[in-house]
Amino acid sequence: MKQLIATLLLVVPVVSNAFAKVPSVPEDMPKWRIGYAMSSLYPAKITEAYGVNEEQDWTSFVHNDMHFLTRTELSKLKKKLPDYDGFSLVLGTPVTMKRQVAGTKTLPDSVFVYWASISNARFFVTKFDLTKEVKSLMVTKRQMTTWDGAVLDCYQNDIVFGFLPNGNTKVWLDGCGEYKYVTELMPDAELEADSRGNNAEIYKANYGARITKRAEEAGETLDPIPWDKVNKVYSNDQVTELN
Repeated sequence: MKQLIATLLLVVPVVSNAFAKVPSVPEDMPKWRIGYAMSSLYPAKITEAYGVNEEQDWTSFVHNDMHFLTRTELSKLKKKLPDYDGFSLVLGTPVTMKRQVAGTKTLPDSVFVYWASISNARFFVTKFDLTKEVKSLMVTKRQMTTWDGAVLDCYQNDIVFGFLPNGNTKVWLDGCGEYKYVTELMPDAELEADSRGNNAEIYKANYGARITKRAEEAGETLDPIPWDKVNKVYSNDQVTELN
């Protein structure tokens, strides 16, 4: 298993012409960030994430999600989102987190996320390749009007991943008061353990009872997965499609 993970990591620096050239970055653009969105009943644990720029030969690591269970407690979510059903992906406060360790404005060519689906103890690698269209959108300055009428410059340069229990991941660009849906990705790989070597047995021992209790308190069952509910998105912000 460790050998498989190492192999996946080693392929990152290989230069490829398939990636879109990074557009010039405006001086006032904030550093790009990665966000994690998930549901209460099917939470995800992110154990490693990073962006890679092939042309400039760098890797920028992203903070892991250490408080995913606390942030996705149904009782806490319902205080701010009273209509939330516990199943759908939550975009925005209080679930979505956006972070980058050191930080760079230059956009990556690809983003890799190593994560675990807690409810069924499965482990995945998601790879998101940024197209020319996506990069151009991220570096384009826009304007937004705040609730009090102020007009501000803004960018949609936060990449948000929403995790599903089958390993698929939805991707949005966030900024300027809206989430712009980009695509849904199949996992690049499914592993036998997370990036730290913790397998399904360990996850079930650490999280199984807590997830079962969460479902019982909500009066719901997790198996079979109700895809008509899980595949939906809950957001107080505007959600649009990438045209």
